[in-house]
Amino acid sequence: LSQAGLPVPRGRVFGRDAVWGAIAYAAGLGRAVCVKPNDGRRGALVFPGCRTPDAIAAAFERVAQRHAEGDLRRA
Repeated sequence: LSQAGLPVPRGRVFGRDAVWGAIAYAAGLGRAVCVKPNDGRRGALVFPGCRTPDAIAAAFERVAQRHAEGDLRRA
């Protein structure tokens, strides 16, 4: 998207055990964030508008849980 001249929000990748790091990062941004897997699943498990530590932690847990179950494994 950025190559096409469209604005792209900055982001950061966190490991599945780094929920507190993600919460701290979001707090530093001072606005709602989107929690999603890093493997491009066409909108699956995307949680936009996370504003509170509880919302971020819940979204993070859902993404990590689905990955642990193997539901998002690539063929």
